[in-house]
Amino acid sequence: MDLHLDRPADVQVIAWWATSFTPPEPRSTSLVLLDAWLPAGQRTVTLPGEVPPQASFVTVAAGDEVQSLIVGPMPAGTTMASLPQLPTVP
Repeated sequence: MDLHLDRPADVQVIAWWATSFTPPEPRSTSLVLLDAWLPAGQRTVTLPGEVPPQASFVTVAAGDEVQSLIVGPMPAGTTMASLPQLPTVP
């Protein structure tokens, strides 16, 4: 993952991924990949092999800015909650 800083900043990069999809409380874990004050410039942050290719994302905080990036998409059928359809009243 490439990281470009226009100015020096305190940077934190965290990988997150699901470890269980069992309702009602799915579980996840995380791993701090970088937590440092960095000068301006280009960096590469390598994702370790333990970050799975599904149900994973990375958050990047640099100063006051935060972005999240999908690493691996959620498995089919786990991305939307189903709500009961309410009857319409005429």
